[in-house]
Amino acid sequence: MSSNTTTSSPAIIVPPPPPPGTNYIAIIQPSLNSIMIGHTFTIILVPLIFALFYFSTPISRRRPIFILNVIAIILAFTAGIMIDSLAIHSMLSPLNPWPPSVNIAIGIIGAFQSILVDLILLLRLTLIYPYAMVGPKRFALITALPVLLKIARLINMFMFIKVLADAAQGPLGSENIAVVWATTPYLKIEWSAQLVDNIYASMAFLWAIRLRRNYRSGAASEISPRRSMLPNYGSGFC
Repeated sequence: MSSNTTTSSPAIIVPPPPPPGTNYIAIIQPSLNSIMIGHTFTIILVPLIFALFYFSTPISRRRPIFILNVIAIILAFTAGIMIDSLAIHSMLSPLNPWPPSVNIAIGIIGAFQSILVDLILLLRLTLIYPYAMVGPKRFALITALPVLLKIARLINMFMFIKVLADAAQGPLGSENIAVVWATTPYLKIEWSAQLVDNIYASMAFLWAIRLRRNYRSGAASEISPRRSMLPNYGSGFC
């Protein structure tokens, strides 16, 4: 005779809400770290935007690179303010948390701002490797990798937004979003693509500067012997 035995799963212990006017250290500590780190980078943007306008001219302010720089700084400043506000609200109002859509909005602004910064680097490449000088084939080879990386990053960002929006549904939206942030590969893909994009743009820019410097030094070395061969008519006068 066999008897059916059932094993009870351990119950999940949910801590009670903190008393009014108090909060748990487990909530205060990450929020405080977020404010101390994020607010520091946000404050740096204030003198940066002033320096950008101070050292620019009315003509340079009409160029696309200047406009994109201003937009990138504004987006970064907006994301920083939202991060600080979210952290402060989490500490002061633990019983009334903001919806998960705020976290999603912060992530979207941060990802779009990083893509915009790399777009500025791409524009600098097109200025130092102009289409009329390098030709269509070399221009396509130089700009192909940055363009493909940005398209891939945009697709990855939209896929990540879709996964986050699905995870935010239901009463445990914040917990599901935290799991998605920690387990899905979308952030690693974005960071890896951003690293490759930055390294490629920086190396291509420095390589062009090196070629121009070598060309100028070679041209100067060809001119200087010709100058030394000219007769020095002033040597016979006292």
